Amino acid sequence: MTPLEIAAKARWEARNAGFGEYWEELTKREQREEYDDMRAGLLALAEVELPEDVMKSGRDALLHEREWRISEAVQAREAFRAMLRSIAGGTNV
Repeated sequence: MTPLEIAAKARWEARNAGFGEYWEELTKREQREEYDDMRAGLLALAEVELPEDVMKSGRDALLHEREWRISEAVQAREAFRAMLRSIAGGTNV
């Protein structure tokens, strides 16, 4: 499964937990609609300015106690956005 498929399936299963419905029972069209919804969400997230606490989590993960430079913050934000766009592109879906 692609990252897009995994995310869409996890979201669908979380919404439908306890209803006796299974992802595997969806038609290909229904699954594609779920992928399209997830793709739209990822692309929207790629364009929004992230809250400071999210940026801090990313900085902390990258830096491990070294000083953060503005240019690195810009690069990290752009890398994150590129990754989201790549997942949303999901050519295997």
